[in-house]
Amino acid sequence: MSQISIGIFGLGRFGIALVKTLNELRKERSIHLRVLDRDAKKVDSIESICEDPKILDLEGDTNLKDHFDNLDVAIIAIGENTLPVIQLANAAMEWNSEEKRCRILCRAHDEKTEEILEKLGIPQEDIFSPERTAAEHIGLKAIRPRHAQFPPLGPGQGLISIQTPESWLNKKLADLNLREKYEANLLCLIRAEEPDEVITPKAETPLREGDTLYLLGALKKLSQFQDL
Repeated sequence: MSQISIGIFGLGRFGIALVKTLNELRKERSIHLRVLDRDAKKVDSIESICEDPKILDLEGDTNLKDHFDNLDVAIIAIGENTLPVIQLANAAMEWNSEEKRCRILCRAHDEKTEEILEKLGIPQEDIFSPERTAAEHIGLKAIRPRHAQFPPLGPGQGLISIQTPESWLNKKLADLNLREKYEANLLCLIRAEEPDEVITPKAETPLREGDTLYLLGALKKLSQFQDL
């Protein structure tokens, strides 16, 4: 698997946790990390696990677009206020229009920020809020004591969702030999026409166009599903 270059903008508690998580994920894939923050002490604190640490001064930097050069993924994780997020997102989208495209994952502080980011061209699925995600998780846990949780995955394991690949259309699960070919198991699927029903597949279950498939398996193998 080829190396992926990831940039993290902002070293608050979330940003630092993200850097450490990606450093652990190097066991599964080669990752080049570029990390940027205005606080030199924070940058120094993660220098040992980052190939390209940089001090970023938004007020004095006239070439923000240069910081996105050679990145495959840019994660704008600044948590203090909205303006720097929008400023960096705008620079990233301008860079994308001129050079090769990188995926931009952007933190939103509120609905207004989300609206602005979408107008800049960032897809809704690439806009995130750690606070909202945590709040939803804790809220469900509070009102549903038996709310199902995903178990921790072992080293090298991953869970992904994909749409039915064209080469799988109308085939039965048994015909795919997922365990032998990909070291993966199809846990469940959701039909496009029945979005509220989760189906536990059997060997004779046919896969249809528009199905969402949830697969558990080895990370090194799961990446192959993107090429089907």
